[in-house]
Parts: sequence; structure tokens; C-alpha cells
Amino acid sequence: MPTINLNRLHDQIQDVLAHVDDPTRFSRKVLDVLEFYADRSKRPGSVAGSLESRNVLNVPKPVLRELKRAIETLPIEETENWVEMAGYLWEAGYREHRYIASVILGLRADEDMLELAEQWAEQSHDSYELVEVSSIGLRQYRLSHPDTFYGAISRWLNTDSQKVRHLGLLSIQHVLEEGGNEVVPVVLSLLQGASGWASGSSWKTLRSLIENLALSSAPETARFLLKEIENEPHNSRRLIQTSLMYFPEVQKHRLEETLKKS
Repeated sequence: MPTINLNRLHDQIQDVLAHVDDPTRFSRKVLDVLEFYADRSKRPGSVAGSLESRNVLNVPKPVLRELKRAIETLPIEETENWVEMAGYLWEAGYREHRYIASVILGLRADEDMLELAEQWAEQSHDSYELVEVSSIGLRQYRLSHPDTFYGAISRWLNTDSQKVRHLGLLSIQHVLEEGGNEVVPVVLSLLQGASGWASGSSWKTLRSLIENLALSSAPETARFLLKEIENEPHNSRRLIQTSLMYFPEVQKHRLEETLKKS
């Protein structure tokens, strides 16, 4: 991996932006920059041959940050070919490629992106890619069309795909972070039944959501958990047990009493 020279990096990125009207060439230029800064000493086999290590180029964060910043300055009228550009980069397959694909996805607030995000979730290698799609890729859309976005989340949570469901949970996390207490009722409504199917990475995200909800609105969250334990007693018990410490004494006591009885 070459040393990062900011002047050279700036010139490389300007070369990328010069081809924004040609989706294929633009995408290839992005790939060239990422390949140029890839750290091959940490490529496949260095971490017990894990899937994660095989799908990471180990491009330094400053390079990704500067590339993201430059792409996000593009005028909206210059990103009409965003689907083709983003798709080309996503198909390239490495985590860094898919990170930049998510950056491009996030330039627009078109309804097409919801279906594309769902497709990408199905194809994702790991939760890192899902996090970028849900946070960077869908940010413009969820801020511009909140009601439609809630509908998409509901649909994702009710599919049979664990990856798409996880995309839904991660999207709820960002809705809560950006909307605060005002969106708590909507978030709790969307989460109904999630404890019954969440597992692995999606369970961790659900648990984090409940912890944050307990801190945002303990009474509402406690009522939600008490209702959930009636429908999903086993998993809801786990969820309550791991989140008790985040509740004030009143709600904590009520939840503990319910655990004893159930």
C-alpha cells in the first residue's frame, strides 16, 4: 500500500469526478483508486481465512473519507445514473466497493432505492455492509419520506429473510437516533414480534434498540416488553433480562415481578 499523499489523492479523486456522466468509467475509476490504496499484506488468509477477511481490501479510512466527501458534493442533476454506478460498485464485491455504492445510493431519495437496498441486503456478506446501506445509503430517503420509509421497514421485518429483517432493524435504529422521543411510538409499533425471530447480529441490534428505547422513554418501552412477553415469552424474557439495568427503578421492579411470574 502506498503512502497517502493528499495532493495525489486529490488528483485521483478529481479524475473520478470528471467521469460522472459515464457510469461505467466513473465506477472503474473508483475501483482503480480503491485498488491503488489496498493493503495487500492483510488480504485473504491473514485472519484464519475468514469470509470477512476475504471481502476486505483494507483501504485506509482517510481515503474512503475523502472519496465519500467528494462524491457527496456532486449536484443532484449529475447523479441521474446513480443506479448504474452504485450497482456496478456493489457487484465488485469488496466491502470498500460496497461502502462507496452505499454513498452513491445516499445521494438520492428515489423510491427505487428501497427495492435496491432490499436486494443488496440479500447479497450482503456481513453486517458491516448492512450498516452502511441502512445508515448512509438510506439517509436521504428516510429523512425525505418518513411515512413511506416506515412502510418499507414494516415490509422488511415481515419477510422470511434474516438479512432483510436485519436491514429493517438497523433502519429503525437510525430512525430513533434522528427522531428522538417523537418517533418512539412508531418504533415500538414496528418492533412488535421481533423478539420471536431475531438471532445473531439481528438480536444484538434488537437488544441495542430496546436499551436505547428504555433510556428515551422507559414507561412506553416497559409496557411494550410486558405485552411482548405475553406473545413471545422465551425470547422476551431474554430481552428484558439484558435491558433491566437501563430502566428506572419503578419500571425495573415491574419487569422483574413479571419475570418471576412468567
